[in-house]
Amino acid sequence: MVGRGDTEYLPLHSRAPSPSGSNWTQSGKQLPVQEAPPTVNPKLLDYRRQTWSLLVPQTFRWLGTVLGSGLLVSVFRIYERKGNFTPHDKNVFNVIVTALGVGLGINFFVRLAIVTGSLGTLLIVLQEAFKESAKGLRWRILADKRHNVRKVDLVLAIESLWKVFLLAIESFSSSPRTVVACTVWIAQISVSLITLTFDMVDGRSFNDTYTSLGRVNASYLACYASQNPEHPFSCPGNATVHSKAHLYGERADGLPCGHYTTIDEVVKSPHDFPYFCSDSATNPQFAYRFKEYNPADLARAYPLFTNRTITASSGDCLVYYVKNETLVPDVDGQGPGSNFTYEDGSSLGGITIPASSLGLAGTTYMYKDVQAPQHTEHRCGPRCMWLWAYKNEARRTTNQEDPPALYRCPVTVSEVNNTWNDTQVLPVEVARIAAVSIALQGRWSGPDEQHGNFNQYQFYPYGTPWEIHWHDATHVGANMARFAIGSIAQMAAANPLIEVPGLVPNLGSHLEIRWGYVAALFAGIIVTHLVLFLSAILATSKVAIKDDSFLAIARLLLPLFRVLDNNEGTLLDGKELAAAIQSKRGRGDGVAVGPMNNNQDHQRGYYLDIGEKVPLRREWREHRHPAGRYA
Repeated sequence: MVGRGDTEYLPLHSRAPSPSGSNWTQSGKQLPVQEAPPTVNPKLLDYRRQTWSLLVPQTFRWLGTVLGSGLLVSVFRIYERKGNFTPHDKNVFNVIVTALGVGLGINFFVRLAIVTGSLGTLLIVLQEAFKESAKGLRWRILADKRHNVRKVDLVLAIESLWKVFLLAIESFSSSPRTVVACTVWIAQISVSLITLTFDMVDGRSFNDTYTSLGRVNASYLACYASQNPEHPFSCPGNATVHSKAHLYGERADGLPCGHYTTIDEVVKSPHDFPYFCSDSATNPQFAYRFKEYNPADLARAYPLFTNRTITASSGDCLVYYVKNETLVPDVDGQGPGSNFTYEDGSSLGGITIPASSLGLAGTTYMYKDVQAPQHTEHRCGPRCMWLWAYKNEARRTTNQEDPPALYRCPVTVSEVNNTWNDTQVLPVEVARIAAVSIALQGRWSGPDEQHGNFNQYQFYPYGTPWEIHWHDATHVGANMARFAIGSIAQMAAANPLIEVPGLVPNLGSHLEIRWGYVAALFAGIIVTHLVLFLSAILATSKVAIKDDSFLAIARLLLPLFRVLDNNEGTLLDGKELAAAIQSKRGRGDGVAVGPMNNNQDHQRGYYLDIGEKVPLRREWREHRHPAGRYA
């Protein structure tokens, strides 16, 4: 009899349908007949299928790692070649690298941290790749040896480094081999930390600039400006201008000089040389490259090197050997001096020098014209000036003598190349002053500048950089041209700045990559990923692999909980629960995971179990879990 509210489960083959088709018992009573719940179909353990189910997705994932690594390397190469880039480009770089890094991380289970600044460090920790391998290897560990309940719990969580550390502590006294294995596991995680150092260098100098259209500061070139704070662009009188021109040329002494063979090398030079020297031994020439500045660059720390250049050169110098010296009472209102007679072809010439500008074994440079240099008509061309030099007699030994001689050299200051507005032009008057600046002293004689005598002299004692003893005429002309370009260079640096349209230099950023680290990093990622998943597949090819879901693992662990009452231990943590189960099971030999023969249902073959009586993997034929149907 079936009580009220009870449900009778009948095998389908035992039910006797009534003629009317309703469900009635043979006694004539209607029963609430319900079909029995369907049984769970057995699952087939097929090692080939299991291997392919792991191998195929991991292969595509590895190919994704290769692609992601290649894209990151390409981005590094593109931005390295890009040179200096804007803050916007820097942000784009960071976004691209972060996106590719995240993509690589999702594909390879990689944790990626990117830090940008003066030192950008790319930390790629292959921790999650080891986790993926650990999830498969734990079933091999549980199948090969029996463990107490606490260790089973820790092995199931082996993807956590903290759990591996706790497992080593639990095994410290009972299993030294386990301690060593845990230590090696943790160590390989740390070895897999590969650091790629790349510098995202923020600009600080002219090497770190990019340009944009705007307003720039350029040197004022109309004259040797007075630098008066109240009138910075005013042009002073002749005496001041000539004195400044000579002072600026003197400053060029000792400054480094960039060498060149063609003017194109000057334009393309990446170095901030004060001026440039031609390598020609027979045609001395010197060049200056003009600069422009960002108005915010008050210290002129990161100039833009323009393609505008100017040169100073000397032609062939005429050499006259002195025939005679006579004293004269006055030379150009500068006191007594000497008149030096020299032979000029078939005739004799003479030149006077005040005694104050003469000295034993010294050199005197002379501008010989009563008119100011910028206005003289006695010149060798529109921007070419004649300059004189006199070297007094000098002796090194009684047998080595350098006799007195006069030199007359043409010095030319060219026009500025590649100009496109009037502010970039160096006026011809300034060019003439610079050409003779080595001889100027800022002194003239006469009633006023319009009617004065502008003959000027500069004396250099023996051994100073500008004296000319024991040198040929080419060297004399080179000294004059070098002084001229130095005077122009220093004038451009000292004169006030004017604001003009142009290309504005801005401090940018550039990428510096250590490609050795890049190669090691991405080769390590690709090879390590490949080795990891192939090793995990090989190691787990002899055991049944459970799915990683909580339900699947909970079903496997169910036999461990049968020693507890139905409502016992529901809030205990893992360690407490393991201790409670172990205390009721007794110490025993521990438990293992593996297949058991399903004697009650031969069609189902085996079922996966955990317990003391579960055979270890090595006890099975071919030392692996048998393939077939599992309940």
